[in-house]
Amino acid sequence: MTHYVEPAPQPAPRTDIIRRWSAPGGALSLGDRLRTALPADVLSLLTLAGNTASHMGASLFLVGGFVRDLLLGLPNYDLDLVVEGDAIALAQRLAAAPARCPAPASGELCSARRA
Repeated sequence: MTHYVEPAPQPAPRTDIIRRWSAPGGALSLGDRLRTALPADVLSLLTLAGNTASHMGASLFLVGGFVRDLLLGLPNYDLDLVVEGDAIALAQRLAAAPARCPAPASGELCSARRA
């Protein structure tokens, strides 16, 4: 009787993203990448959001496809933020701030919802 033995799973192959993580000097600087990738008004809004979240005792994270594309050096202006804390209260404070969201490129810019 012959028994079929399932081959052991192979590790996922590395992609080019690993090589692109390092800056020319060997150090990863996401801050520099953000400053290069985003228009000044968007960067200012992200800074305001981060500072406001921090003052509220919340943590704010930039997530999703934008982060992937930032690491790959590809343009992407679809920013997704996750808040550990009260996202609605943060959105309300940001809406009341003098800095405003840039003109919408798509229908849903600067929206907030509980997950």
